[in-house]
Amino acid sequence: MDGAFGGRILGGKKFYDEDIAEFGISLSNGYKLFRWKNEDNGEFLSSENVYSHEMLANLNLTALVKRREYQAELVTSPSVGGNAMWGDNFISEKFTKEDLSYGDEIEISATAVDGYRFVKWEATGVILSSPSQPVQSITIGNDVKLTAYFAPEGLVNLSLSSDPVGASSYLYGGGSFEYDPNHAILAMAKDGYLFSHWSFNGSIAEGIVRDANSATTSVSLDSDKSLTAEFILDPNATTTDDNSNNLYLLNVYSDNTSHGTASGSGFFRGWRTIRAFPKEGFEFSHWEGGDFEGVYDATTKVNISQDTSVIAHFQSVGVFEDSESLSNGWWGNPWFGYFWKVGEEDWLFHEDLGWIFMKKKGDQSIWVWIQKMEGWFWTAKDHYPALHSSSSQTWYWVSLEQSDFTRLVIFDYANATWMSR
Repeated sequence: MDGAFGGRILGGKKFYDEDIAEFGISLSNGYKLFRWKNEDNGEFLSSENVYSHEMLANLNLTALVKRREYQAELVTSPSVGGNAMWGDNFISEKFTKEDLSYGDEIEISATAVDGYRFVKWEATGVILSSPSQPVQSITIGNDVKLTAYFAPEGLVNLSLSSDPVGASSYLYGGGSFEYDPNHAILAMAKDGYLFSHWSFNGSIAEGIVRDANSATTSVSLDSDKSLTAEFILDPNATTTDDNSNNLYLLNVYSDNTSHGTASGSGFFRGWRTIRAFPKEGFEFSHWEGGDFEGVYDATTKVNISQDTSVIAHFQSVGVFEDSESLSNGWWGNPWFGYFWKVGEEDWLFHEDLGWIFMKKKGDQSIWVWIQKMEGWFWTAKDHYPALHSSSSQTWYWVSLEQSDFTRLVIFDYANATWMSR
Protein backbone atom coordinates (compact mmCIF):
# COMPACT_ATOMS: atom_id res chain seq x y z
CA MET A 1 0.00 0.00 0.00
CA ASP A 2 1.22 3.49 -0.78
CA GLY A 3 2.94 5.07 2.21
CA ALA A 4 2.91 1.85 4.27
CA PHE A 5 6.14 0.55 5.82
CA GLY A 6 5.74 -2.97 7.16
CA GLY A 7 9.25 -3.53 8.45
CA ARG A 8 12.79 -4.34 7.36
CA ILE A 9 14.82 -7.50 6.83
CA LEU A 10 17.84 -8.08 9.06
CA GLY A 11 20.81 -10.03 7.72
CA GLY A 12 23.67 -9.94 5.25
CA LYS A 13 23.50 -9.59 1.46
CA LYS A 14 26.58 -11.46 0.24
CA PHE A 15 27.51 -15.04 1.09
CA TYR A 16 29.82 -17.81 -0.03
CA ASP A 17 28.54 -20.92 -1.76
CA GLU A 18 26.86 -23.36 0.68
CA ASP A 19 26.78 -20.78 3.50
CA ILE A 20 23.78 -21.06 5.83
CA ALA A 21 22.33 -17.54 5.74
CA GLU A 22 19.94 -16.33 8.44
CA PHE A 23 17.46 -13.51 7.94
CA GLY A 24 15.30 -11.83 10.59
CA ILE A 25 12.42 -9.42 10.30
CA SER A 26 12.04 -6.18 12.26
CA LEU A 27 8.33 -5.38 11.99
CA SER A 28 6.72 -1.97 12.10
CA ASN A 29 3.96 -1.22 14.57
CA GLY A 30 0.71 -2.92 13.62
CA TYR A 31 2.23 -5.53 11.30
CA LYS A 32 3.01 -9.25 11.53
CA LEU A 33 4.93 -11.62 9.28
CA PHE A 34 2.85 -13.73 6.91
CA ARG A 35 5.46 -15.66 4.89
CA TRP A 36 8.93 -15.47 3.43
CA LYS A 37 8.87 -15.78 -0.37
CA ASN A 38 11.52 -16.75 -2.92
CA GLU A 39 10.77 -14.32 -5.74
CA ASP A 40 12.91 -16.29 -8.22
CA ASN A 41 10.61 -19.33 -8.25
CA GLY A 42 7.52 -18.01 -6.43
CA GLU A 43 7.93 -20.53 -3.57
CA PHE A 44 6.44 -19.61 -0.23
CA LEU A 45 8.87 -20.36 2.59
CA SER A 46 8.82 -20.30 6.40
CA SER A 47 6.44 -18.20 8.49
CA GLU A 48 8.97 -17.97 11.36
CA ASN A 49 10.54 -14.59 12.15
CA VAL A 50 14.04 -15.99 11.59
CA TYR A 51 14.55 -17.80 8.25
CA SER A 52 17.60 -19.98 7.45
CA HIS A 53 18.63 -20.66 3.84
CA GLU A 54 21.47 -22.67 2.31
CA MET A 55 23.08 -20.43 -0.32
CA LEU A 56 23.50 -22.55 -3.47
CA ALA A 57 22.54 -19.71 -5.83
CA ASN A 58 21.53 -16.06 -5.76
CA LEU A 59 18.43 -15.46 -3.66
CA ASN A 60 15.72 -12.85 -4.21
CA LEU A 61 13.92 -12.87 -0.85
CA THR A 62 10.75 -11.04 0.13
CA ALA A 63 9.14 -10.85 3.56
CA LEU A 64 5.37 -10.70 3.12
CA VAL A 65 3.73 -8.89 6.03
CA LYS A 66 0.14 -8.04 6.82
CA ARG A 67 -1.66 -5.80 9.24
CA ARG A 68 -2.30 -7.17 12.72
CA GLU A 69 -5.78 -7.31 14.17
CA TYR A 70 -6.15 -6.52 17.86
CA GLN A 71 -8.71 -7.61 20.43
CA ALA A 72 -10.27 -5.37 23.03
CA GLU A 73 -12.41 -6.39 25.99
CA LEU A 74 -14.48 -4.12 28.23
CA VAL A 75 -15.88 -5.36 31.56
CA THR A 76 -17.93 -3.74 34.35
CA SER A 77 -17.25 -4.84 37.96
CA PRO A 78 -19.48 -5.50 39.74
CA SER A 79 -21.93 -5.73 36.84
CA VAL A 80 -24.77 -4.46 39.08
CA GLY A 81 -22.79 -1.30 39.88
CA GLY A 82 -23.05 0.47 36.56
CA ASN A 83 -22.78 0.47 32.80
CA ALA A 84 -20.23 1.43 30.18
CA MET A 85 -20.19 2.70 26.62
CA TRP A 86 -17.72 1.65 23.89
CA GLY A 87 -18.38 4.13 21.13
CA ASP A 88 -22.06 3.52 20.39
CA ASN A 89 -22.14 0.13 22.15
CA PHE A 90 -23.90 -0.07 25.52
CA ILE A 91 -22.24 -2.57 27.92
CA SER A 92 -23.91 -3.87 31.07
CA GLU A 93 -21.37 -6.62 31.84
CA LYS A 94 -18.88 -7.52 29.08
CA PHE A 95 -18.06 -6.52 25.49
CA THR A 96 -15.40 -7.90 23.13
CA LYS A 97 -14.21 -6.60 19.74
CA GLU A 98 -11.64 -8.61 17.76
CA ASP A 99 -10.92 -6.72 14.50
CA LEU A 100 -9.26 -3.51 15.64
CA SER A 101 -6.30 -2.03 13.77
CA TYR A 102 -3.14 -0.39 15.08
CA GLY A 103 -3.77 3.27 15.81
CA ASP A 104 -7.58 3.04 16.06
CA GLU A 105 -9.01 5.71 18.35
CA ILE A 106 -11.70 4.49 20.78
CA GLU A 107 -13.76 6.44 23.32
CA ILE A 108 -15.15 4.68 26.41
CA SER A 109 -17.22 5.95 29.32
CA ALA A 110 -18.67 4.55 32.56
CA THR A 111 -21.85 5.49 34.45
CA ALA A 112 -22.81 4.23 37.92
CA VAL A 113 -26.39 3.24 38.81
CA ASP A 114 -28.25 4.48 41.89
CA GLY A 115 -26.54 3.37 45.11
CA TYR A 116 -23.14 3.02 43.44
CA ARG A 117 -20.33 5.33 42.33
CA PHE A 118 -17.67 5.02 39.66
CA VAL A 119 -14.20 4.33 41.14
CA LYS A 120 -11.66 3.88 38.33
CA TRP A 121 -10.66 2.19 35.12
CA GLU A 122 -8.09 -0.62 35.20
CA ALA A 123 -6.35 -1.35 31.91
CA THR A 124 -3.88 -3.82 30.43
CA GLY A 125 -2.32 -3.23 27.03
CA VAL A 126 -2.75 0.54 27.24
CA ILE A 127 -1.75 3.26 29.72
CA LEU A 128 -4.48 5.58 31.01
CA SER A 129 -3.24 9.00 32.12
CA SER A 130 -6.22 9.60 34.46
CA PRO A 131 -7.86 6.24 35.31
CA SER A 132 -10.20 7.90 37.83
CA GLN A 133 -11.97 9.81 35.03
CA PRO A 134 -15.12 8.04 33.72
CA VAL A 135 -14.53 9.16 30.11
CA GLN A 136 -11.39 7.90 28.36
CA SER A 137 -9.93 8.06 24.85
CA ILE A 138 -7.51 5.25 23.97
CA THR A 139 -5.32 4.44 20.99
CA ILE A 140 -4.99 0.78 20.02
CA GLY A 141 -1.40 -0.52 20.01
CA ASN A 142 -1.87 -3.94 21.66
CA ASP A 143 -4.64 -6.28 22.73
CA VAL A 144 -6.36 -4.43 25.57
CA LYS A 145 -8.63 -5.21 28.50
CA LEU A 146 -10.49 -2.43 30.27
CA THR A 147 -12.44 -2.85 33.51
CA ALA A 148 -14.75 -0.19 34.93
CA TYR A 149 -14.91 -0.53 38.72
CA PHE A 150 -17.89 0.65 40.75
CA ALA A 151 -18.35 0.79 44.53
CA PRO A 152 -21.40 1.02 46.78
CA GLU A 153 -22.15 4.37 48.32
CA GLY A 154 -21.92 4.32 52.12
CA LEU A 155 -20.54 1.47 54.24
CA VAL A 156 -20.00 -2.17 53.24
CA ASN A 157 -20.47 -4.96 55.82
CA LEU A 158 -17.98 -7.85 56.13
CA SER A 159 -18.80 -10.75 58.46
CA LEU A 160 -16.08 -13.26 59.46
CA SER A 161 -16.64 -16.57 61.27
CA SER A 162 -14.74 -19.82 61.86
CA ASP A 163 -15.56 -23.47 61.29
CA PRO A 164 -15.36 -25.35 63.61
CA VAL A 165 -16.60 -22.66 65.96
CA GLY A 166 -13.84 -21.88 68.43
CA ALA A 167 -11.03 -23.18 66.19
CA SER A 168 -9.79 -19.63 65.59
CA SER A 169 -7.89 -17.65 68.18
CA TYR A 170 -8.22 -14.41 66.20
CA LEU A 171 -10.18 -13.18 63.16
CA TYR A 172 -9.24 -9.78 61.77
CA GLY A 173 -11.05 -7.66 59.19
CA GLY A 174 -14.76 -7.95 60.02
CA GLY A 175 -16.98 -4.91 60.41
CA SER A 176 -18.42 -2.01 58.39
CA PHE A 177 -16.10 -0.09 56.09
CA GLU A 178 -15.91 2.20 53.08
CA TYR A 179 -15.27 0.57 49.72
CA ASP A 180 -11.79 -1.00 49.61
CA PRO A 181 -10.55 -3.20 46.72
CA ASN A 182 -7.83 -4.72 48.92
CA HIS A 183 -9.25 -5.03 52.44
CA ALA A 184 -6.95 -7.17 54.63
CA ILE A 185 -8.30 -10.22 56.48
CA LEU A 186 -6.49 -12.61 58.82
CA ALA A 187 -7.35 -15.90 60.55
CA MET A 188 -5.20 -17.37 63.36
CA ALA A 189 -5.65 -20.97 64.49
CA LYS A 190 -5.78 -22.15 68.08
CA ASP A 191 -3.37 -24.84 69.25
CA GLY A 192 -4.38 -28.16 67.73
CA TYR A 193 -5.79 -26.65 64.53
CA LEU A 194 -4.45 -25.59 61.15
CA PHE A 195 -5.98 -23.05 58.77
CA SER A 196 -7.38 -24.71 55.63
CA HIS A 197 -9.16 -22.11 53.44
CA TRP A 198 -11.74 -19.35 53.24
CA SER A 199 -15.26 -20.27 52.14
CA PHE A 200 -18.11 -18.17 50.71
CA ASN A 201 -21.72 -19.42 50.56
CA GLY A 202 -20.57 -22.95 51.35
CA SER A 203 -17.84 -23.16 48.67
CA ILE A 204 -14.15 -22.30 48.62
CA ALA A 205 -13.90 -18.52 48.14
CA GLU A 206 -11.84 -18.56 44.92
CA GLY A 207 -12.42 -15.33 43.03
CA ILE A 208 -13.86 -13.71 46.16
CA VAL A 209 -10.67 -13.31 48.21
CA ARG A 210 -7.24 -12.81 46.67
CA ASP A 211 -5.93 -16.20 47.90
CA ALA A 212 -8.56 -18.56 49.28
CA ASN A 213 -5.88 -20.88 50.72
CA SER A 214 -4.00 -18.22 52.67
CA ALA A 215 -4.78 -17.23 56.26
CA THR A 216 -3.44 -13.74 55.49
CA THR A 217 -5.03 -12.29 52.36
CA SER A 218 -7.44 -9.58 51.18
CA VAL A 219 -10.98 -9.21 49.87
CA SER A 220 -12.63 -6.58 47.68
CA LEU A 221 -15.26 -4.70 49.68
CA ASP A 222 -17.55 -3.92 46.76
CA SER A 223 -20.68 -5.43 48.41
CA ASP A 224 -21.79 -6.98 51.71
CA LYS A 225 -20.03 -10.34 52.24
CA SER A 226 -19.86 -13.18 54.78
CA LEU A 227 -16.68 -15.29 54.84
CA THR A 228 -15.84 -18.37 56.88
CA ALA A 229 -12.33 -19.38 57.90
CA GLU A 230 -12.17 -23.17 57.65
CA PHE A 231 -9.81 -25.07 59.99
CA ILE A 232 -8.67 -28.68 60.26
CA LEU A 233 -7.16 -30.63 63.14
CA ASP A 234 -3.37 -30.52 63.29
CA PRO A 235 -2.25 -34.17 62.97
CA ASN A 236 1.18 -33.30 64.38
CA ALA A 237 -0.06 -31.45 67.44
CA THR A 238 1.60 -32.69 70.66
CA THR A 239 2.05 -31.36 74.14
CA THR A 240 5.76 -30.71 74.58
CA ASP A 241 7.75 -28.07 76.36
CA ASP A 242 10.38 -27.47 73.69
CA ASN A 243 8.19 -25.34 71.37
CA SER A 244 8.88 -27.82 68.55
CA ASN A 245 5.28 -27.51 67.39
CA ASN A 246 5.09 -23.72 67.39
CA LEU A 247 3.59 -22.20 64.26
CA TYR A 248 5.28 -19.16 62.75
CA LEU A 249 3.81 -16.34 60.72
CA LEU A 250 4.67 -16.37 57.00
CA ASN A 251 3.87 -13.21 55.04
CA VAL A 252 4.08 -13.51 51.25
CA TYR A 253 4.16 -10.18 49.42
CA SER A 254 4.45 -8.88 45.86
CA ASP A 255 6.99 -6.15 45.14
CA ASN A 256 4.34 -4.45 42.99
CA THR A 257 0.70 -5.61 43.02
CA SER A 258 0.10 -4.02 39.60
CA HIS A 259 2.74 -6.39 38.19
CA GLY A 260 1.67 -9.58 39.97
CA THR A 261 0.42 -11.21 43.17
CA ALA A 262 1.72 -13.91 45.50
CA SER A 263 0.09 -16.47 47.79
CA GLY A 264 1.00 -18.77 50.68
CA SER A 265 0.73 -16.54 53.76
CA GLY A 266 -0.37 -18.10 57.05
CA PHE A 267 0.92 -19.86 60.16
CA PHE A 268 3.21 -22.82 59.52
CA ARG A 269 6.44 -24.59 60.35
CA GLY A 270 8.75 -26.51 58.07
CA TRP A 271 8.51 -26.29 54.28
CA ARG A 272 5.58 -24.32 52.87
CA THR A 273 4.58 -24.00 49.18
CA ILE A 274 4.33 -20.41 47.92
CA ARG A 275 3.26 -19.16 44.50
CA ALA A 276 3.70 -16.04 42.37
CA PHE A 277 1.12 -15.01 39.76
CA PRO A 278 2.30 -12.43 37.19
CA LYS A 279 -0.30 -10.20 35.58
CA GLU A 280 -0.64 -9.74 31.85
CA GLY A 281 2.46 -8.11 30.41
CA PHE A 282 4.70 -9.22 33.31
CA GLU A 283 6.61 -12.33 34.38
CA PHE A 284 8.00 -13.68 37.64
CA SER A 285 11.66 -12.79 38.34
CA HIS A 286 12.77 -14.15 41.76
CA TRP A 287 11.99 -14.55 45.48
CA GLU A 288 13.65 -12.63 48.30
CA GLY A 289 13.71 -12.97 52.10
CA GLY A 290 13.83 -16.69 52.91
CA ASP A 291 15.38 -20.14 52.48
CA PHE A 292 13.88 -21.34 49.16
CA GLU A 293 14.04 -24.60 47.23
CA GLY A 294 14.09 -22.59 43.99
CA VAL A 295 14.59 -18.83 44.23
CA TYR A 296 13.81 -18.36 40.51
CA ASP A 297 10.75 -20.68 40.45
CA ALA A 298 7.29 -19.05 40.53
CA THR A 299 6.01 -22.06 42.52
CA THR A 300 8.50 -23.15 45.15
CA LYS A 301 8.86 -23.96 48.86
CA VAL A 302 10.24 -21.84 51.70
CA ASN A 303 11.48 -23.20 55.03
CA ILE A 304 9.62 -21.70 58.02
CA SER A 305 11.49 -21.88 61.34
CA GLN A 306 10.66 -18.36 62.54
CA ASP A 307 8.35 -15.49 61.57
CA THR A 308 9.22 -14.86 57.92
CA SER A 309 8.36 -12.32 55.22
CA VAL A 310 9.17 -13.12 51.59
CA ILE A 311 8.77 -10.97 48.49
CA ALA A 312 7.97 -12.04 44.93
CA HIS A 313 9.64 -9.84 42.33
CA PHE A 314 8.21 -9.36 38.84
CA GLN A 315 9.49 -7.82 35.63
CA SER A 316 7.82 -6.79 32.38
CA VAL A 317 7.67 -9.48 29.69
CA GLY A 318 9.10 -6.99 27.24
CA VAL A 319 12.16 -6.77 29.52
CA PHE A 320 11.64 -3.03 30.09
CA GLU A 321 8.54 -0.99 30.93
CA ASP A 322 8.93 1.12 27.77
CA SER A 323 9.18 -1.91 25.44
CA GLU A 324 6.44 -2.45 22.85
CA SER A 325 5.13 -5.85 21.81
CA LEU A 326 5.30 -6.28 18.04
CA SER A 327 4.35 -9.83 16.96
CA ASN A 328 5.50 -13.45 17.14
CA GLY A 329 7.63 -12.76 20.22
CA TRP A 330 9.39 -9.65 18.87
CA TRP A 331 9.73 -6.49 20.97
CA GLY A 332 10.98 -2.99 20.31
CA ASN A 333 12.65 -0.71 22.84
CA PRO A 334 13.64 2.97 22.34
CA TRP A 335 17.18 2.47 23.64
CA PHE A 336 17.86 -1.28 23.45
CA GLY A 337 16.51 -1.86 19.93
CA TYR A 338 14.66 -4.90 18.59
CA PHE A 339 14.80 -8.34 20.22
CA TRP A 340 12.94 -11.66 20.23
CA LYS A 341 11.74 -13.16 23.50
CA VAL A 342 9.09 -15.78 24.28
CA GLY A 343 8.02 -17.12 27.68
CA GLU A 344 9.84 -16.67 30.97
CA GLU A 345 13.31 -17.71 29.78
CA ASP A 346 16.06 -15.11 30.11
CA TRP A 347 17.51 -15.88 26.67
CA LEU A 348 16.93 -13.17 24.05
CA PHE A 349 17.78 -12.90 20.39
CA HIS A 350 18.92 -9.31 19.78
CA GLU A 351 19.08 -7.68 16.32
CA ASP A 352 22.72 -6.60 16.88
CA LEU A 353 24.09 -8.63 19.80
CA GLY A 354 22.69 -11.99 18.66
CA TRP A 355 21.93 -14.50 21.43
CA ILE A 356 22.22 -13.04 24.94
CA PHE A 357 21.28 -14.17 28.45
CA MET A 358 20.01 -11.23 30.48
CA LYS A 359 19.28 -10.36 34.10
CA LYS A 360 17.64 -7.04 34.95
CA LYS A 361 18.92 -4.71 37.65
CA GLY A 362 15.98 -2.37 37.75
CA ASP A 363 14.04 -1.23 34.69
CA GLN A 364 16.91 0.60 32.97
CA SER A 365 20.00 -1.41 33.94
CA ILE A 366 20.96 -4.93 32.87
CA TRP A 367 23.64 -7.63 33.00
CA VAL A 368 23.98 -9.60 29.75
CA TRP A 369 25.98 -12.68 28.82
CA ILE A 370 26.80 -12.20 25.13
CA GLN A 371 27.33 -15.48 23.31
CA LYS A 372 29.60 -13.93 20.64
CA MET A 373 31.94 -12.46 23.29
CA GLU A 374 31.62 -15.31 25.83
CA GLY A 375 31.35 -13.03 28.82
CA TRP A 376 29.15 -10.93 31.14
CA PHE A 377 28.66 -7.22 30.47
CA TRP A 378 26.79 -4.41 32.20
CA THR A 379 24.91 -1.64 30.40
CA ALA A 380 22.04 0.75 31.02
CA LYS A 381 19.68 3.16 29.27
CA ASP A 382 22.12 6.07 29.60
CA HIS A 383 25.15 3.99 28.49
CA TYR A 384 24.13 1.55 25.73
CA PRO A 385 25.69 0.72 23.25
CA ALA A 386 28.64 1.02 25.69
CA LEU A 387 29.27 -2.27 27.55
CA HIS A 388 31.38 -2.82 30.67
CA SER A 389 33.09 -6.22 30.99
CA SER A 390 32.83 -7.98 34.37
CA SER A 391 35.99 -10.03 33.72
CA SER A 392 38.40 -7.44 32.28
CA GLN A 393 36.76 -4.40 33.97
CA THR A 394 37.09 -2.47 30.69
CA TRP A 395 34.63 -0.68 28.41
CA TYR A 396 33.58 -1.63 24.89
CA TRP A 397 31.53 0.27 22.31
CA VAL A 398 29.20 -1.54 19.90
CA SER A 399 28.98 -0.02 16.42
CA LEU A 400 25.25 -0.38 15.74
CA GLU A 401 25.69 0.81 12.15
CA GLN A 402 28.15 -1.98 11.31
CA SER A 403 26.78 -4.77 13.53
CA ASP A 404 23.94 -7.22 13.06
CA PHE A 405 23.19 -10.65 14.51
CA THR A 406 25.70 -12.27 12.11
CA ARG A 407 28.63 -10.03 13.11
CA LEU A 408 29.42 -7.85 16.12
CA VAL A 409 31.75 -4.88 15.52
CA ILE A 410 33.08 -3.37 18.77
CA PHE A 411 35.70 -0.88 19.93
CA ASP A 412 38.00 -1.95 22.78
CA TYR A 413 38.77 1.18 24.83
CA ALA A 414 41.56 -0.48 26.83
CA ASN A 415 43.56 -1.32 23.69
CA ALA A 416 42.11 1.45 21.47
CA THR A 417 41.35 -1.11 18.72
CA TRP A 418 38.34 -2.24 16.71
CA MET A 419 37.47 -5.95 16.60
CA SER A 420 34.86 -8.17 15.04
CA ARG A 421 33.17 -11.18 16.65
